[in-house]
Amino acid sequence: MRQKVGDKEFYLLPCPFCDADVAEFATVWDTENCGNFQEEVCPNYVNPFDEDDFPEGECSIHLVVCPANKKGCGASTGWCISLEQAAQKWNRRPRYGQ
Repeated sequence: MRQKVGDKEFYLLPCPFCDADVAEFATVWDTENCGNFQEEVCPNYVNPFDEDDFPEGECSIHLVVCPANKKGCGASTGWCISLEQAAQKWNRRPRYGQ
């Protein structure tokens, strides 16, 4: 599945666990609300309890997920420092049933 993020385009393979072709990029902010980060860990740290200070889409910690709300299984790559790293981690896993 092709995913366009800004001016970059990535190809994401189907989920290696359930074979659903619904993989998409997310950020830690999307999935965790950044409540586990501290200033010295995350360059985009702001008060995690003030959502108005951290507009969606500005987090620099990325992952690829197989979203359960789109009939996926919820698998993810874990946190990555770039979109490229997240796509590479997702695509290197053996395919479902192989």
